[in-house]
Amino acid sequence: MTPRAVKKGSSTPLTISPCTGPTSRPMHTEGERGLCHGSWRVPRAVDVWYTRKKRMVVVPGAGGRMGADFVHLHTHSHYSLLDGVPSPAELVQQAVALKMRALALTDHDALFGAARFYRAAREAGLHPVLGCELTVGPAGHHLTVLARNEQGYRHLCRLATLAATAAAGRPGTPAGTAAAGPGGVQRDDLWGWGDGLIVLSGCRRGEIPALPASGRREEARAAARAFRERFGPDGFFIELQDHGLPGQGELNRELVRLAAEEGLPVVATHNVHYALPAQAAARSALLRLAAGPHANVASDPGGLHLAAAEEMAVRFAHLPEAIANTVRIAELCQVDLEPKALRLPAFPADGQSPDELLERLVRQGAAERYGQPLPGEVEARIRHELGIIRQLGLASYFLLLWDAVGWARREGIAIGPGRGSAASSAVVYCLGITDVDPIAHGLVFERFLNPDRSAPPDIDIDVCDFRRGELLDYIRRRHGPDRVAHIAAFATLAARAALREMGRALDVPKEDVDRLAALIPSEPGMTLAEAQASVPALAEALKEPHLERLWRLAQAVEGAPRHLSVHAAGIVVGDGPPADQLPLGYTAGDTSVIQYPMEDVEALGYLKIDFLGLRTLTVIQRCRELVAQRGGHVPDPLPLDDPAVYRMLGQGGTDGVFQLETPVFRRLAEQLRPAKFSDLVALLALGRPGPAQRIDSFVRRRHGREPVHYAHPRLQPLLEETYGVILYQEQVMRIAMELAGFTPAEADLLRRGMSKKQPELLAKARMRFVNGAKERGVPERVAEEVFDDLERFAGYGFAKSHSVAYALISYETAYLRCHFPAEFMAAQLSSVRGDPDRIARYAAACRRMGVRLLPPDVNASMSDFTVTADGAIRFGLGAVKHVGYAAAEAIVAARGDRPFRSLQDLIQRVPSRHLPRRVLEALIESGACDGLGQSRRELLAEIGQAVYAPAATAGPAAQASFFGQPPPVGPMTPVSDMLGVDVPALVVEVTQDAATQLGRLLSVLSRFPGDAPVVLRVRGAGATVEVLAGEQVRVSPGKPLLAALRALAREGWLTGVTRAPYNRSQG
Repeated sequence: MTPRAVKKGSSTPLTISPCTGPTSRPMHTEGERGLCHGSWRVPRAVDVWYTRKKRMVVVPGAGGRMGADFVHLHTHSHYSLLDGVPSPAELVQQAVALKMRALALTDHDALFGAARFYRAAREAGLHPVLGCELTVGPAGHHLTVLARNEQGYRHLCRLATLAATAAAGRPGTPAGTAAAGPGGVQRDDLWGWGDGLIVLSGCRRGEIPALPASGRREEARAAARAFRERFGPDGFFIELQDHGLPGQGELNRELVRLAAEEGLPVVATHNVHYALPAQAAARSALLRLAAGPHANVASDPGGLHLAAAEEMAVRFAHLPEAIANTVRIAELCQVDLEPKALRLPAFPADGQSPDELLERLVRQGAAERYGQPLPGEVEARIRHELGIIRQLGLASYFLLLWDAVGWARREGIAIGPGRGSAASSAVVYCLGITDVDPIAHGLVFERFLNPDRSAPPDIDIDVCDFRRGELLDYIRRRHGPDRVAHIAAFATLAARAALREMGRALDVPKEDVDRLAALIPSEPGMTLAEAQASVPALAEALKEPHLERLWRLAQAVEGAPRHLSVHAAGIVVGDGPPADQLPLGYTAGDTSVIQYPMEDVEALGYLKIDFLGLRTLTVIQRCRELVAQRGGHVPDPLPLDDPAVYRMLGQGGTDGVFQLETPVFRRLAEQLRPAKFSDLVALLALGRPGPAQRIDSFVRRRHGREPVHYAHPRLQPLLEETYGVILYQEQVMRIAMELAGFTPAEADLLRRGMSKKQPELLAKARMRFVNGAKERGVPERVAEEVFDDLERFAGYGFAKSHSVAYALISYETAYLRCHFPAEFMAAQLSSVRGDPDRIARYAAACRRMGVRLLPPDVNASMSDFTVTADGAIRFGLGAVKHVGYAAAEAIVAARGDRPFRSLQDLIQRVPSRHLPRRVLEALIESGACDGLGQSRRELLAEIGQAVYAPAATAGPAAQASFFGQPPPVGPMTPVSDMLGVDVPALVVEVTQDAATQLGRLLSVLSRFPGDAPVVLRVRGAGATVEVLAGEQVRVSPGKPLLAALRALAREGWLTGVTRAPYNRSQG
């Protein structure tokens, strides 16, 4: 059939030659009503293409779609870091829009986006193909690898782990980037983990495509045969790509010839790096960003979008089998990632089932918490919770946490009273994981664990921040280090970050970028689109073309991952080694992490455990220790009804009090003037963005300035503690249960549905609520009124479980501040010793509290802040700027029971590596040396000479040989005057700050014995002193010595190396 087009205004049909061959470049695909292309109107059922010679051609179709089908098997998302533009969800969305049946994701050397791509594709009705573009071998050739089945997916995870491991050892090229260089995967690795994989020969950077291009056709054929023998006739394909790039047509002909000669199938792919053609500019900007400032990097060539099946069919019209094989491969790749069950570790139960052990432990804990016999309400609650836990198969999860928290408590590691919805569980309370009694506080278990909701349980545990690592080490020992892994988190480009990064990539003047960034509201989750819609000044600024382009590109990359990081608290303990089922990665700190983010890990059946380091727990523990050191005693448990504590809070005394330090909470405490623990719980909830709208009414009712009104008498016991104001999510649930007969599980679903504000769900919920309330004697008008109030509030409610748990910590810190102010503030100051601004803020609080703060003193201070016998706080040496904790510890250790008598005594007794010039100056300027009998000016002047005679780390003998032999010298003594004019000596110049490291430097030089003596030149401000190293140090010039000197230079010790005359007789 010869296609025809009709010129506008004419009925004369025009014949246009169809494009034959893979050289066409698509411009547009016809819509439902046909289209206009230039001056041509093209009928329906015809697609328009453009050749490289700018010749318009049309291809016959049926209703705008050809009969051919095609699957993209070489696709990159933004998890090909700083190389791909779209998210996996955007790729899926575009594939669905193109009416594709399947899609692959093959990011660079990582599977970061594989799990969420799988879920997004399944939800959209698209068949997902999981893969990876691996960098293989010393030459760094690219290879497209797809998982055929579950075994192949596991092996692909192993290969992605190897790739990430290698990336961790390459500075500046983290996992997931497309950097050139050797591959982390070798061919032996690929062969070893090759079962269950389908391999494509790769893009132009692949091994087999690269060989013919360099005239090595026989080697290409040999490589192709090797791959076919390993992966089988349906497991290895020659990959063909046609993006209209120079040389690509010739390369494809070579590859087709090779495939025919070797009997190998061919497959067409498109090197997709963005979903839409318009995103090419965004990728160019990402490439410039990845290359760094001022780097010469090629822009994206264009055309690397998710091409339609029709477009691909035109490109490979001469090779229809290459198109057909994409569908064939997709059908071969059948991977199911849906978890069959939760992947929990088998907890050792000593012959009991996990459920039996859990019940025994819970009942033991219940007897300790509530006494025997158990109250009926407690017995019923425990039975109810254990039944749900048994139903969901979660006993091992609770046992794991019981074991970990129990060990931490036995080791004296401070654990928080609870966090989040886990405080709603009586089982968790009886196991000792939390210290919140859910029954006493009216908490609903289903807020934590709802059998009708698919969400897994989430127990977050606060732990003393500086001992968190000990707890994680215990878990690794307990369950095996290979079964514990951290979870990935990604630093993403938020609104301002995306704008600034694109500004750098595009060389937009910094002042222009700053001007735009300043107009973006500082609100959590703010996007560029929201900012543009809400800030009129932005719309005005974006009228400038270069700023509009910057903004558009920033929007294209907004939310994209920048680099791999580690989740702040989450770990996974699996039923087997994670490496067998999940891809692992490595951060710059050599920490192994699962390549998937938290949500993806949970979707695969793993339960994460969050151990969050909380500084406040360290403060509390340190404060209790200081109180004990002074002979005091802190009650345990604390009385929660101390009037002095609440009076202090009501007067604004919240400095250092957990969660109440901010101006917002301080003002709220002064307004509310809490008088009991439930007021403190409400205070923490009222300070949140949602409930804050009810502050005025709550405060007025709290002080009797507004009457408390209940819409129905049944609401009084539910709302009495909050003066008739709905404040907590649990109140929403209990109202639905008490007034309308909802089950706890139904009430939790109602709460969640209201927060999402889904009209259909709310309409059904309203009918269910009103009918249920009417059945219980509540008038319809009242039921409607209550439901309206619930609906207005539910999206903003705060979890009472979380508020109660954190109120316990708030109260404890307030109690310590009230009754042990010096010890409490000393502990607070120690906890922020590396933050000068916070130290200054707490120092000001000490003055307001009447607590004296004494200056640092090398003869009285410890490393941390301490409390003196008369109740003053002594400044810690570790908090002195430029000193640091290690140097402070060394000074305290050297002091022992003998105070330092002078600066020289201090220098002689403290190991030199801990006392460089900068540390000495910081100690003097802070007043820490004021007790040494000299003024600060005199001490600073003395440094210039005292610094040359510190005690070397090698000991007194080594120091004597170093400094005992040179003749007397003074400032600026010439080398010739010192040493004569005989043979050359090596003169090593070092900065005065590095003078304390001369002993170590000399030990390095001593490893290269020779005839040339060494002179050390210490260059200071306004003076230079040269010291002969002694006859024992003679070096032989050469490459080893130069390498050693370069290593010393990298440490910042050297400023120069020269030669000078030397008189042999002096040696």
